[in-house]
Amino acid sequence: MKLIKTAASLCLLIGLNFLCQRLVSALNINFPASLIGMIILSLLMYFKIIKVEFIEYGGELLLNNISLFFVPLLVGGIGYLFVVKNDLMVIFEIFIITSVVLIIVTGLLVQYLLMKKIYRKRKEQLSKR
Repeated sequence: MKLIKTAASLCLLIGLNFLCQRLVSALNINFPASLIGMIILSLLMYFKIIKVEFIEYGGELLLNNISLFFVPLLVGGIGYLFVVKNDLMVIFEIFIITSVVLIIVTGLLVQYLLMKKIYRKRKEQLSKR
């Protein structure tokens, strides 16, 4: 049964991606089709048209095998190595700096949200007394 749900979930995700690619090319929108697909999928799940549990099966399979999706990117990138070889150090520094900033911002946001949740619980406990 899990195999059928996984296949159906993957078909939905691939179909949504295909639909968004056709939409972008038909409307001549200068916007990534994958991002439009994620927005549409988020809206479908938010309005409970599609259950999150349904998407979990296919999403879990894709996430477990995510490293396979980077192989074509790396192989294609090697072909352009001669273009960026002079700026390789700058690109590496940008990756490091943005990664550190992302980790710090994510950590601060999580701390803020947790403190807000704790504050809200304490406020509810005090109001019940």
